[in-house]
Amino acid sequence: MVAPGKSLPNGQPNNVHRDDASTSNLPNHCIDEGRHMRIVIIGAGFSGILAAIRFRQKFTNIELVLYEKNAGVGGTWLENKYPGVAVDTPAHAYTFNFENNPYISTYFAPGPEILKYLQMVADKYRVHDIAKYNHELVGAKWNEGEGKWHLSVKKTAQGGVILKDTADLVLQCTGLLNQWDWPDIQGLKTFKGRMHHTASWDDTFDDWEGKRVAVIGNGASAIQVVTALQPRVKHLTSFARNQAWIVGGGDRDKMKELGMDPTNANPPFPKELQERFAQDPALHKAFRTHIERSLCDLHGLTIKGHETNKKATDIFRQAMLNELKDRIDISENLIPDWPVTCRRINPAPGYLNALKQPNVFCTWSPIEAITVTGIRTVDGKQEDFDVIACATGFKNTYVPSYPIEGRNGAILAEKWKDFAQHYLTVATDDIPNWFMTMGPQSGFGTCQLLIMIEAGVNYAVTCAQKMQRERIKSISVKKEAVDDFTRYSDNYFPTTNFLAGCNAWYRRGGRVVGIYPGSVLHAKKALEYPRWEDYEITYQNGRFGNFGNGWTVAERDGGETAEYVRDVDLPEVPGEQESADSWRRRQLAAPMPPIKGLAGNSAVTTA
Repeated sequence: MVAPGKSLPNGQPNNVHRDDASTSNLPNHCIDEGRHMRIVIIGAGFSGILAAIRFRQKFTNIELVLYEKNAGVGGTWLENKYPGVAVDTPAHAYTFNFENNPYISTYFAPGPEILKYLQMVADKYRVHDIAKYNHELVGAKWNEGEGKWHLSVKKTAQGGVILKDTADLVLQCTGLLNQWDWPDIQGLKTFKGRMHHTASWDDTFDDWEGKRVAVIGNGASAIQVVTALQPRVKHLTSFARNQAWIVGGGDRDKMKELGMDPTNANPPFPKELQERFAQDPALHKAFRTHIERSLCDLHGLTIKGHETNKKATDIFRQAMLNELKDRIDISENLIPDWPVTCRRINPAPGYLNALKQPNVFCTWSPIEAITVTGIRTVDGKQEDFDVIACATGFKNTYVPSYPIEGRNGAILAEKWKDFAQHYLTVATDDIPNWFMTMGPQSGFGTCQLLIMIEAGVNYAVTCAQKMQRERIKSISVKKEAVDDFTRYSDNYFPTTNFLAGCNAWYRRGGRVVGIYPGSVLHAKKALEYPRWEDYEITYQNGRFGNFGNGWTVAERDGGETAEYVRDVDLPEVPGEQESADSWRRRQLAAPMPPIKGLAGNSAVTTA
């Protein structure tokens, strides 16, 4: 049978019509003919690039656009240009699972190399086809009647012209930490020398010879800046604020096995080894698997009193004491009195050695003020500088830089004024059809972030598929689900080291706001299958509106109507030597025998 109004496969017209079609209330679409959707992605870093690839892969009948405020892809790796910027995760684990990179130069690859990788991926998968660069989202307002977001987008390269757009679904891919700010220090704007922030570095300046440089902060970015600038400047003062666990390089046994220098904290991958990885994907995958496993086996480091943490704390402390044995003035201030993972672990090749050099001075005396010529600390000491580098981090409110007004006039900035209350890092109540990757609490104490990025994008894709398939108008997480997840999170963290008393960016007002309550593998499992019972769902045309006119697309269009015969989930037969899968492959490979009594290939014959 062929749907009314469609021709038969042999070209003859189909004159069968549904009775009383003109008065039927049935919508004129098939059950497997999903609704048209316009999907907007915000940001073109790792998350945005992946989202562009996956949405194009998994969908038809959608309009897809990506807005990026910068002139190209890369996100943080495009914006961060400070001296020494590098990934502090083993770089072979810092690529998409479907696009490995065998040509990584060093164990902790430099930032420009990560950017080049992202540009390569964007080029290969034609992300540029749907991307609008120099387009910054400046406002979003939900329209309940339409079930759409109304977006205001500024064309930053065209004098700030505002364009209007709408979206059935928005995926926010702007990152875990995206908004930087200058430190709140008296006299900051009075300094007459050069001042940089690591999140907005002027890389056109490269005249470091003979300069006196101050670096404020001693987090991940400051550590890299100090290490990079120490050999190039006349004098460098590190204004440290916190203790920090500084660890060495990578897996020395594996480095030695591959013919690399195990004594180098950031060993280069020889060209011949890069070519071996490129020509032998199985070898490269085995190496990456080893690295990933070594990272993800460390969740015990984050748990209070866990034997893994006790052992690591002792090992790291002894390693730092050995490195700083001649500099007690540094070790007694830098080595923590709290356990590993209370603050972020810093793989920092060369940093401790840089601190020991004669042109470097370390102080933990708080800054009282920045003066016209330099910095004055609370102990009354004044030091003059040519350059001040502020490595003072990002805001941890997670409120986007643009206003978001959701259902019933809910303003996200007001909802999150105390802390960013969310659901599984990907959504929050009263903000329908809006999902996030690397949202609040999507950081981890161990393993690597790309697992979370891929899980978050896949979650958004699954939700969008449900919306399209079932013709859903809006999907919004319930307030009770948000509250329950907050309670779970608050109950989890007292079992960890994240509340052990250190000063960490991922805490706000005594609450952990930047770290997921569990391991990264736990988060991957939690996001694998959406819990639809946690959502309020409204439909475009009722609960069964997607059922349409009772037809499938295959029936309507003369397509394959017996796919269920070919696509069979074959169970194993107990005791059988041959597996069901191998039998199935053998059967599918065999030619189909002729069927007597049927002429040609037509599935429909006429008298």
